[in-house]
Amino acid sequence: MSANIQPRTCWLTINRACNLRCEWCYGFETSFKKEDDMPLSLAKSLVDICAGIGIKNFLLIGGEPTIHPDFIKVLDYVSSKDCKVTVVTNGVRLADNKFCDSILPFAKSLHFGISLKGSSDDYYRDHCGASVFRKVLKGVSNCVKYKLKYSLSYVVSADNVNDICLFAKDIRECGIDSPISFSFCNETIHQNGCFDEVCKDAHPLLVNQRFASHYKELDEILDGKFNLHQTYPLCMCDKDLTDTMLKKDQISTSCHVHNRSGVIFDTNGSILLCNHFIGYGIGEFGHDYFDSSSFLSYWNSEPVLRLHKKLSTMPSLECKDCTLRENCGGGCCIQWFNHTFEDYKNTYKTLNLSNN
Repeated sequence: MSANIQPRTCWLTINRACNLRCEWCYGFETSFKKEDDMPLSLAKSLVDICAGIGIKNFLLIGGEPTIHPDFIKVLDYVSSKDCKVTVVTNGVRLADNKFCDSILPFAKSLHFGISLKGSSDDYYRDHCGASVFRKVLKGVSNCVKYKLKYSLSYVVSADNVNDICLFAKDIRECGIDSPISFSFCNETIHQNGCFDEVCKDAHPLLVNQRFASHYKELDEILDGKFNLHQTYPLCMCDKDLTDTMLKKDQISTSCHVHNRSGVIFDTNGSILLCNHFIGYGIGEFGHDYFDSSSFLSYWNSEPVLRLHKKLSTMPSLECKDCTLRENCGGGCCIQWFNHTFEDYKNTYKTLNLSNN
């Protein structure tokens, strides 16, 4: 891995507090503490550092970033640097007309990535802690009303994969015709070294297989207007379906971890090599780096390079000569902390045998 790599995107984790409690959220380890907000002064310093090295794309994440007490001030500061901002949100606050009015000055450079959790108030109540689906719908409508740029996403888990077509039908019947980005629920590495196993009752590849079994119906319901962030090894996915989805531009793979194209800052200014490394921040703001120059030096230092190399290493020697390697990247690195490539291969063979 060569040095002097400069990230092109910055994720700012501005808080851990949230107005929902989704069962699968990787943030449960943080206890969603309201006092764990990134101070405005720190947010400004990190924006200065990133803008100073030419970063033009910022993502505000949490928690739920829109409930940060200085959310508007953070937006204002990022926008003042002539940068684009994506806010990853559950969409609840967008239902508030006064909130929408307050963000209009930044609309030109602003984008909302709205994460849908289900398609009914009952589902939200049972799995997210609050019956807010209708509020989220109004939030989406407000994006149209106020001409705010937005996109929709949905996390697929072992619990909801068999209802994914029902979800799609409900969303379309609610009048939402926008494309939807699907992704698989990943495990989380917590500060105590434990794993949050999101697929306790079903191997991740089984979840992937179930998604594939619903593809044709899902494609018809959504009129092809969706994308899947495929985080499992492509060699263990249905080849014909993968080829079809790649041709239709319905699959994205890999992430910034593989090529070090993005940097994630936690609420205290430490660097997270991945969102799922809760409590494993590296680098201390004010000590290991304090400005653009010192950040780049630290980012390209040998210890950090070694960590990135270890994190992005292919899970098997078989990946070395695989024709899918460039599209695949070996799959999401998080899964290889709790599984092995051999485990996946054996499960894949078993699933294929059971289907034949």
